[in-house]
Amino acid sequence: AVSFGTPLSLRAFSKGTTGDITVPLGRELMRRIGDVVPVLPVPMIAWLMQDGLSRSRAEVEIGVAQIISDLPDAHIHLPRNNRDYAVEVGLRQLTERGVLSERDGQFRLVEGREDLCRFYANSIRHLFPSNNSKDSADAKEISAPAGS
Repeated sequence: AVSFGTPLSLRAFSKGTTGDITVPLGRELMRRIGDVVPVLPVPMIAWLMQDGLSRSRAEVEIGVAQIISDLPDAHIHLPRNNRDYAVEVGLRQLTERGVLSERDGQFRLVEGREDLCRFYANSIRHLFPSNNSKDSADAKEISAPAGS
């Protein structure tokens, strides 16, 4: 069993609801999970770099500072409680994983690794408002149908 966050009473949640409550219940649980899961350095940098633009480390630090500012209620995890060190950790991990490359002090998304970058960025996507259909993962083709 896993237990975190504020408990949800199924009795109270289902009160006044007719029919199958699994979809609204699933949405509520996912919202609650998204509210408490920490935002880590790799997803923040992936979110920033998924546009394909080259950035210096200083520009990445500025971008991460903006993300932190844009998410005042999010649980941001900064290793060593240091934003610049968090950028160092995130850049190093994404470079080692072949998602980013670094050349002449510029970091860039590696061609052909856009899906992996989006995978990492998707873990915080719910925190940003968007109507872009490209924001969601392409899961329909690879997911099993219910009841399988």
